[in-house]
Parts: sequence; structure tokens; C-alpha cells
Amino acid sequence: MTENNQLTSDISELVRQRRTIRSYATREVPDQLIKNLLQASADSVAAFPPELACRFRLITSQEGKEKLASLIMGTYAEQKVYKWVPGKIQQVMLDRIVKIPAFLAVILKKNGNSEQYDRSFAAICAMLQSFSLLSWEEKIGSVWTTDHFMLKPSFRAGMDLEEDEDVVSMLYLGYYEKIPRGKNRTPASKKLTFLQS
Repeated sequence: MTENNQLTSDISELVRQRRTIRSYATREVPDQLIKNLLQASADSVAAFPPELACRFRLITSQEGKEKLASLIMGTYAEQKVYKWVPGKIQQVMLDRIVKIPAFLAVILKKNGNSEQYDRSFAAICAMLQSFSLLSWEEKIGSVWTTDHFMLKPSFRAGMDLEEDEDVVSMLYLGYYEKIPRGKNRTPASKKLTFLQS
């Protein structure tokens, strides 16, 4: 097998093997490793313009995770989602959030027109896909979320966002011990149509 064929095979295997991970080992994910993976991800995206107005907030300290958990749970309380949920269960949920080893918030500035914003968002998505694959090689699993809590004013204030900024995604990160089995998905061929002349 040639070197190019081997590389293609390795990448193909990595893409097929990666899974969303929701259960993490207790060991910490080094901040420097996440910084290195972010840089490598940004470098891998040809459409990642240098002027792209985004930033990242990494949350790995116990204090930071407790604050984030409180912000998330606070947004649920505002929506009265947990109105009938006993306090003990709410505490279990809060504890579960805090046990996640690392969080990466992706913050995008709403500057320019909607076309520029869409292009910026697409570049960030491409970068995050690269980030999740590079992380997987390091045995770090992730959940890539765009939950509604990120839009709530209390969450925005707690994350110290500027008026023209949004948290467009959060990644939950941690080393995995077990890889879940893949789920059955709708085949891509079922979603594929052709434009006829």
C-alpha cells in the first residue's frame, strides 16, 4: 500500500470510528493540549479567514465548571423546565455537568452582513469537525451542542459576552474509556437527489 493510500485509509477509518461521547474518564484534559488541537484545527481549514471574529472560552477549573453548571441550570429554572423536579434530582444534574472534564465555548461576533456571518459560521463548523477528529486521535471524546440555553440573557451575561457576540456552540470534552456502538442512520443515498436538465 502506498503512503497516500495508507493516509486515506487512516483518515477514512478515523471518520467512520469517531462517536459522540457522553461518559468521560475522571482525568483532566490538559489545557495546552486543547490549545494545540485548536491551532491545528484552525490551520487545517482553508476557508478560515484571519479576520474571522471568533474567540473561544475554555472551562476546565472546578470553579469555572461550577459557574457554568449554575448558569446552565439557571436557564432551565427560568424556563420552569424543572418546576416539578425535586431538588435532589436537580443537584444530581448539576453534579453531572461539573464532572465533565472540559468545556469549550465557541463565541462568534455578529459583525458584517448575514452572508459574512454565514461564511464565518461555516468556517467554525469546519474547524470544529477537524477539532473533533484530532481530539479523537488523542482519545478525547466530545459532544458538540447548540442548546437553547446558550441564547438566554442570563447565560450570555454569565459568559461575559459583548452585545454583538453569540455562543454558537459548546463542546463537552473528556477522555473516553469506552466507545459506544454506532447507531443506525438514514443512508446518505436516501437524502440524495439530482438536478435534471
